[in-house]
Amino acid sequence: RQSAGAIYRLPYANGLAFHIGQAPGGPLSTHRTPDSEFAVDIGMPERTPVVAARDGIVVYTEASESYGGRHPDLMSRANAVRIQHSDGTIALYAHLAHGGVNVFPGQRVKAGMQIGLSGSTGYSSGPHLHFAVQTVLRAGDGLTTYSLPFNFYVGRPPAVFAPRFGMFAAAQYASPGRVPITVPGPKARSAK
Repeated sequence: RQSAGAIYRLPYANGLAFHIGQAPGGPLSTHRTPDSEFAVDIGMPERTPVVAARDGIVVYTEASESYGGRHPDLMSRANAVRIQHSDGTIALYAHLAHGGVNVFPGQRVKAGMQIGLSGSTGYSSGPHLHFAVQTVLRAGDGLTTYSLPFNFYVGRPPAVFAPRFGMFAAAQYASPGRVPITVPGPKARSAK
């Protein structure tokens, strides 16, 4: 269960700004399963530095996949990092570049630390970062992963906001932050 008041920094380097292409409440093309219902897709150029959104321990990495596209065989073939937080939730950073993972399982990371490079591996129509906060629950005889709603923050003191389709979000952590604006138009389209 996610800690009350848990907030996440934007998962890219300070000073960068990108559009949120797919998010809860917006048009969806792929986030229809329990593990991605509250996930966001952030369009960004390949090999953009991806940073940890919250302190935690790396519990999974995959960096060997080299292909991306819309073929169903690629659904589970994305390079990714999973980081477990102190409350047991796990952040998923997916579609990372081939060889674009900078961390290893068991490594402790701090929010803002670079963990990889964005890409377009796995089931993807173009370069973007898929970010989700998840929990794993017992379901029958097995385990099932569920995504959870979450809030991002920017600035000091933090300005907290729920990610929404079409937002243009600037990673600004050295000064007071402003809640991102929603930008209509072609740049605010789904990246997946």
